[in-house]
Amino acid sequence: MLTSAEAVVLAVAQVLLRCDQERYWLRTAAARIGHLFPRLPSQAVYNRQLRKLGPQMSAATLWLARQVPTWHEPLRLMTAPPSGAAPRG
Repeated sequence: MLTSAEAVVLAVAQVLLRCDQERYWLRTAAARIGHLFPRLPSQAVYNRQLRKLGPQMSAATLWLARQVPTWHEPLRLMTAPPSGAAPRG
């Protein structure tokens, strides 16, 4: 079983390596970062641990956001792809 810290590291790696599908991520994680973990979890165990860690991860994300000097500015600019937009090409 993964420790809480290992589960968070796996989740962060999943985002940084741009792997949106958890099923695909857990199959490719062994090849990409498997050398960092003695044993990778099943999808069910991974999902259960991340759900359990959700409040702590949200609190950590909020703490990090508040450390940015512009946190207290009245206007924040954010970018995101438009939802439902057709791909360019």
